[in-house]
Amino acid sequence: KKILQQGSIYIEFVFLASCECEWLASIFREAGVKHVVCCSTKVDDACARKFACSLYHNLLHGLPIQEAFDKASVIAQVTQDKAQYRLLSDGSSWNGPVIEVASITTTPLTRVLPRQAEDFVGRQFQIKYIMQTLCSDGGRSAVVLYAENDAENDERKLGLSATLAEIGHTADLEGRKYGNCVAFYPDEAPDGGLLIVDDADERLKGEALKVIRNHLEKHPEAKVLLGCRRPQQCNLGKWKLLHVPLPPLSHDEAADLFLLRVHRPLAAADLKSYEALQKEGKDPQRTVDRKDLSRGGDSRKQLIKMVEVFGGEPGRICDAAAMVCKEGPMLQGSLAVLIPDPESCESESVP
Repeated sequence: KKILQQGSIYIEFVFLASCECEWLASIFREAGVKHVVCCSTKVDDACARKFACSLYHNLLHGLPIQEAFDKASVIAQVTQDKAQYRLLSDGSSWNGPVIEVASITTTPLTRVLPRQAEDFVGRQFQIKYIMQTLCSDGGRSAVVLYAENDAENDERKLGLSATLAEIGHTADLEGRKYGNCVAFYPDEAPDGGLLIVDDADERLKGEALKVIRNHLEKHPEAKVLLGCRRPQQCNLGKWKLLHVPLPPLSHDEAADLFLLRVHRPLAAADLKSYEALQKEGKDPQRTVDRKDLSRGGDSRKQLIKMVEVFGGEPGRICDAAAMVCKEGPMLQGSLAVLIPDPESCESESVP
């Protein structure tokens, strides 16, 4: 504050990328900074990054600071960002420095991370554990995230690729140990970066195994994360594999994902049969309060029982939820009708 008020430095705009920093923004304003963007609440790293990208994109294209902030805030709300962003300003108009857009857009990308899954749910323990293992000093250099299937359901799809993408984007955030240094095979990771290999079961038998070894040998900080359907016994020389199981979604997580993906509000006749509702004297068309479905009440318990049929597979939950639309029938307490019959699918595919 003293430095700014002495007049040796003149700053018109400050972006504070931190949680609950409105107090600090006020200090910058008192010191003479005309426009300060901050967040008055806690904010998720990924959400903050998206908001910043949106704001700077608007400024880059010549919008005044107030309009650029307003548009970025609208996008944040639409994308379910719950953070409260603030613009503390003296009310004057300010445009960011003019930059030739062509000089930015023509720069070739050397790394392309896979797109993050919409409405990603759960996996927080696995993500946190893997991040701590890969980023800690002296931690394992090679980690295998594998689908935790049983003998009867050996081919369940548990969202392995989506979880790897979530870890990759989390690790690649600016300020983290591997920020801007994450790559997905066959892209090449920077020396000392994190290389993620999806569908590694088959790839470990070919050229990818040489690439992985070479990556680990180049730099002591280099790390590898492998996504596999089963535990692996491949030979990486002096690097011992740490295996982390990826279990099915819990019933609570499955219920949360289903609620995020359905295309209409759930009604009473979705959770119970018409006969049961008639006996209880309840309106089958009554919309169930979203809060009741998100908490530990009777509606939540019924929904949890219903989603058990999906076995914790995110893909099956999303596919079923997509069928719950305004024009569709009531579910009457069972989601089994939303699961396609394998035999009927095979017969339909026969010409």
